[in-house]
Amino acid sequence: MNAENVELAVRYAQAWADHDPDAIVAMHTEDTVFHTHGMGEPVLGASAMRDAVAALFAQSPDLAFERRPLF
Repeated sequence: MNAENVELAVRYAQAWADHDPDAIVAMHTEDTVFHTHGMGEPVLGASAMRDAVAALFAQSPDLAFERRPLF
């Protein structure tokens, strides 16, 4: 993985850790298709994704992620 991809992955993970829907969506295209477990149908488009992510954080304010090494 090159440095640019690593930097993007770190920023994306941090946006999720910060519960920042705007920062998350800023790293997606306008025609993004977002799948997540338990949300039923995929979310289509950046605006709808922002709303879905914001709702997810509102429903789960303690949502957290733990980074684990993958080999």
